[in-house]
Amino acid sequence: MNWLGLRQHVKEQVANPGLTDLQFERWQTLVMSRIHRDIKPKELVVRKVFTPTFFPWILPGKLEEIIYLTTPGSAQDTIRLQRVSRETIAQYTAVTTGKPAFYALDGLAISMYPNGLNVEYTLIYHNQDAVMSDDTDINVVLSNYPDLWVYGLLREVYMLMRDFEGAREARDTYLSEVAAINRSNAWKQAAEAPQASGAWANG
Repeated sequence: MNWLGLRQHVKEQVANPGLTDLQFERWQTLVMSRIHRDIKPKELVVRKVFTPTFFPWILPGKLEEIIYLTTPGSAQDTIRLQRVSRETIAQYTAVTTGKPAFYALDGLAISMYPNGLNVEYTLIYHNQDAVMSDDTDINVVLSNYPDLWVYGLLREVYMLMRDFEGAREARDTYLSEVAAINRSNAWKQAAEAPQASGAWANG
């Protein structure tokens, strides 16, 4: 299923062919935001090795969320860095000895201290999914978990139609899919898969 097929499927489900592409573009932004909060699909996990020569160092432009960050070494001496605030990390900026232990983020800019420059790091992170615009477009979640997109969009369509019962059913089915995906990914991924955030818990 691609972006065109998804839109057509949703229109057929609600028997409303008059829904516009502009409406679906707006709903895509909302649904993608919820999906990013609710699941961390293993298919979007990326591993990157980098060696910063200055701080702040700009990370990949499509980074969604860091899972963990380590310095190299054997299984016995690999260090997993702890994220702290920019204010906390400022006290380490002048330290030039010892192993790096902390990092701070400012958007996609990262700083690591103490003694963090010219050190090789391994970054494991979740990449952002692709925004769909052309009819042939598809993204990772739609390819692997199409029901999330279907029920996420159905919830928005039903809310537009003031069909609140339909919106609740679509939301509940979406959240059930989220829970099932997170349970499945929990034992497939090295990092623990987050549980559903409850983004619609009160809606």
